[in-house]
This record gives sequence, structure tokens and C-alpha cells, in this order.
Amino acid sequence: MAAQDVELTEDLGIAVTKRVRRNDEIEATEVRVIRSDGEQAGVMGIAEAIQMAYDEGLDLVEVSPTADPPVCRIMDFGKHLFELNKKNQSAK
Repeated sequence: MAAQDVELTEDLGIAVTKRVRRNDEIEATEVRVIRSDGEQAGVMGIAEAIQMAYDEGLDLVEVSPTADPPVCRIMDFGKHLFELNKKNQSAK
């Protein structure tokens, strides 16, 4: 694993092995959005999608960057990282 593939999130102190883009880091102009309840919101511009996530107090996270258009999910990214870390710890 190359050093640039690992990101240490300052706020949570959790190592992430795959760089996940969220909110303003997403480069696509249009994305397919999955709402926090799991329902599809459809294809929309990135600004509208980020605003939708901010209105819910959550993050817009790119879950499938290679899809056309990329798929993003509205979620609590910190909670998601915590659960992944917990799952990885129990797997050891």
C-alpha cells in the first residue's frame, strides 16, 4: 500500500485505506444521489446534491466514482468511518 493511499482523518484519528471523496471534493458536474433513507433522489447537479446533504446535516459521499454519472450517498461520514473501523477491529 503506497503512502498516498492512506489518509488519516484528523478529527477521528482513523486510517482510511481508500480515498473517498465527499462534499466539495467531488469533481463530477452531475451525480446520481441516494438519500439518507436509501431512496434514490435521481440525477442532479453537484451543487444541488451538496445542498441537499447540508440541509440534512450530513455529507455527500461518492460511493461509485466510475459509474456514469457517479453515484453519491447522503450519509454521516464520521459515523460511517467509525463503523468501518469497528468492523475491521472485530475481523482481526
